Amino acid sequence: MTNAQTSQEIGNGTNEKSYKSNFGLSGSINYRLKLLNKWYLSPEYKYYLGLTKEFINIDGRTKSMRHLLMIRLIKSLE
Repeated sequence: MTNAQTSQEIGNGTNEKSYKSNFGLSGSINYRLKLLNKWYLSPEYKYYLGLTKEFINIDGRTKSMRHLLMIRLIKSLE
């Protein structure tokens, strides 16, 4: 016999599993490297820290923490 809970037990009988909106803090760091005449390569690191709970009717801390690493190719219009 296991102690695993079904999704019905976790949600306390509701169909709602997560909140429709979340609030948090976001920050980013990026840098532009010139490639050619009007072209740039821009690496970027972005971080998001959730301030509100993600899921309904679940005990424990369920806040978001996201790390994103992106590389952008940019063409200047000037």
